[in-house]
Amino acid sequence: MGIYAFQLTNKATSATLVTLFTFLPAFILRPIGGVFADRIDRRLLMFFGNIGSSFGIFLVIIMMSPSKENLWMIYPGIAVSSIFYAFQNPAYKASVSDFFTKRMLFNILAYGFSGILADKLFNPMFMPDGILANSFGKVFGIGQGRGIAFIFFLSGIFVILLSFSIYKSKAITALDFNEDKII
Repeated sequence: MGIYAFQLTNKATSATLVTLFTFLPAFILRPIGGVFADRIDRRLLMFFGNIGSSFGIFLVIIMMSPSKENLWMIYPGIAVSSIFYAFQNPAYKASVSDFFTKRMLFNILAYGFSGILADKLFNPMFMPDGILANSFGKVFGIGQGRGIAFIFFLSGIFVILLSFSIYKSKAITALDFNEDKII
């Protein structure tokens, strides 16, 4: 939105106002949204937060139509979306503990951090001068997430090799055919 506002007016002020209307309402109202998330049914907050945020985005889309180039009409839509997001986001974050056990949360965090670390580790290798640029770099493309994609690729190869080695294992074959002797 900020880029659209800058392209429309060629003024940095317009892009800054878009950023202001995006983050300021959420920044101010998020603590209140956290209190509501603790006291009101979180599903209702998520539902109405999604509806209200969608309404704000719908206002922005209507105001961005080619016949209307008034930026002052876009700002209220962005603000409405941000206000509802301030109530929706704490409800989402607070409901995570309702859906998962503590053990599951540790696994989720570990997977999330390993993805971020893989991205930081493998991204330099995919850069134009990197080791993997001419081979895997062409497959995984450009931008963030290439390291995570590479980890998924390596995991897939590992699973295929592991399943093939398990299939070829004599002990597994003996169990499969209910043989008493395992060689």
